[in-house]
Amino acid sequence: MYIPTWVIIACLIVAIIYFIIKKNNDGTRVHFRPFSVHIGPEWYPLLKEYEAIDETGWKTFQEKIDKYEEEGNRERNVISHGIRFDVLKADEDYDLIFNKNNKYFRSVVDFEEEVEGAPGVRFRVKEGIEGYELCITTLESFKKRIMVGDDSELIKVTTIPYSVFNMPNKRFGVTEPKFLAERLAHYGWTVKKLHGEQRFMGWPEGLNHKFFHVTYKYI
Repeated sequence: MYIPTWVIIACLIVAIIYFIIKKNNDGTRVHFRPFSVHIGPEWYPLLKEYEAIDETGWKTFQEKIDKYEEEGNRERNVISHGIRFDVLKADEDYDLIFNKNNKYFRSVVDFEEEVEGAPGVRFRVKEGIEGYELCITTLESFKKRIMVGDDSELIKVTTIPYSVFNMPNKRFGVTEPKFLAERLAHYGWTVKKLHGEQRFMGWPEGLNHKFFHVTYKYI
């Protein structure tokens, strides 16, 4: 059977292009790495911004913070230590998350804690479309609830983009540095810069926000 020369050449070109693309994709594919996250609210500006506490209430709240710190109770309490969790597995099959505050595993990031000392206030971290959403509920916002479970009472304060942690199983989990910088700025984050020695010693990366401070590291 006669095969025209141009057909053979075209097939060779297609094959070469295919292997070049495959090689480049294999070299740049982002693989998931387990990581640990600590999200600490800046309570005073956060509670004041959303009118969840007055000056008298803040003094009582501050006393609770001081008490927990004096007692060394920094492991579990959301007031003194925020919310902490490890993402141990994240792929197309399922995620494996460990809540370090209350010591349990689950398959999705959705943690909510009552903020003791601030009546009606709850702090919640949950998965959203673009990243981990940091939310609070106040006595006033709770009045806007339409039905149980619809999250209508939540105040979404900000979002930590998934791409901060390089999560290829998420829709926006991997992106170019320029786009990530734009998204961080959009959500009000600045990046905590590490010096060479700090990075070498394994210090955690960090993000700062008007209402939160976040540290994270690969584990």
